[in-house]
Amino acid sequence: MKNFSSATSILAGDELLSINGQSIRKIISVLFSLIPSDGYNLTMKYRALYLQFPNWYRDIDLSEDFNVVVKHDNAEKTYQLKGQNLMTSCKTDFYENR
Repeated sequence: MKNFSSATSILAGDELLSINGQSIRKIISVLFSLIPSDGYNLTMKYRALYLQFPNWYRDIDLSEDFNVVVKHDNAEKTYQLKGQNLMTSCKTDFYENR
């Protein structure tokens, strides 16, 4: 939804393919096993990741630096990114958009 990194060429709509060598499919599978829900409800799990992906991702990877592969216009590009403080980023974004 929002790019908090210094890599301004990563745009809304780009497809995130992997983080630190792990495919997004694998990451989602692992995170789904951590997110509680009633029965076989996947809707709530997707919603939890949509709203709080950074928080859930920290449960499986405590890295401070990230190797991210992104697909833009059918071309893959790899970025080396520094982790961001989510609370600082969210506060800054909140106050800038008021």
